[in-house]
Amino acid sequence: MTVLARRSDRTPDHRAFRDSVRRFIAGNVAADLDGWRRDGAVARSVFAEAGAHGFLGTYVPEDFGGGEAGDYTFLAALVEETVDAGSIGLALLWALHAGVVISQVLEHGTPEIHQQLLPPLVAGDTIAVAARVDDEHAVPGAQLADLVLMLGVDRVGVVAVTPPTTPALAGLAAPEAGCADLTIGSSAARSGIPLPVPPETVQRDVDLWIAVIAVAAARRSTELAIEYAQNRRVFGTPLSEFENTQMRLAEVAAELLSATTYVDHCLDARSNSALGCTEAAAAREISVRLARRAADQSLQLHGGYGYMREYPIARAFADIRFLSTTAQRFSDPRRVVAAGLFSGR
Repeated sequence: MTVLARRSDRTPDHRAFRDSVRRFIAGNVAADLDGWRRDGAVARSVFAEAGAHGFLGTYVPEDFGGGEAGDYTFLAALVEETVDAGSIGLALLWALHAGVVISQVLEHGTPEIHQQLLPPLVAGDTIAVAARVDDEHAVPGAQLADLVLMLGVDRVGVVAVTPPTTPALAGLAAPEAGCADLTIGSSAARSGIPLPVPPETVQRDVDLWIAVIAVAAARRSTELAIEYAQNRRVFGTPLSEFENTQMRLAEVAAELLSATTYVDHCLDARSNSALGCTEAAAAREISVRLARRAADQSLQLHGGYGYMREYPIARAFADIRFLSTTAQRFSDPRRVVAAGLFSGR
């Protein structure tokens, strides 16, 4: 079995948690994924099931139903295993709900807000996503969301929303993400629950979790390419024995090792409240670029088969484009990195 760079599960608790997540994904996600894709959204019940297993609030205090682990790598395991199962769309929803909304409410909400919002969010009874105030089209999770964490130019607020009554047409890329139009404006922001946090701090968390998803997606694309190259024969010779195949995949694998190490560092920094906006933006920039390159390379190695929906790489290629486009609608990470390069000069 080929082993690519992965974050290490450092303790028995981490390893046991990942095993539990894998069983959950096999029983509650993988079997239903094709149906969710046809329906254009995951079932709301999967959030409640994840909450019942304790997956959505591992770092939240026990008083609010969480695990009080103080460690974001547990949530990263849920996101990674969901990507491995072939659902970038659901992985993004986990990340926005638990990695962005819950973390911001926990760190910047008042005790009253904690009591009001955290228990149902941790239990998965309330579903939350994040979006920009000026972006109301095809918001991921809008078909399911009860709450939206809205990023304005100079403010952040949590707003209650009503999911659309008419389901949106399922798209070709990550349709299980449940994208739909959502009207969000400055007046709605003022009527919501304000959080005293700079928008760039929320964007930092968005960047971090998109990086986590992108690295996992790059790994999966590369694994699909390796598996295909080992099984596909060209003129009687396995594709994996051709030097060009080996060199192209080695290049991606080397970049994957580097990106995995850096994103793991960023997760640790976030767990210790030490992650900066520039570091998170850099992680997202290199990880999304790598995910796109890995998918491109895998698709090329598959040849014409790569365009057939029966092959997982076809969906992975489209889903990674969806992730990249969704990320860009939040922000351009290069601007954050560039600001650090030229500030004070």
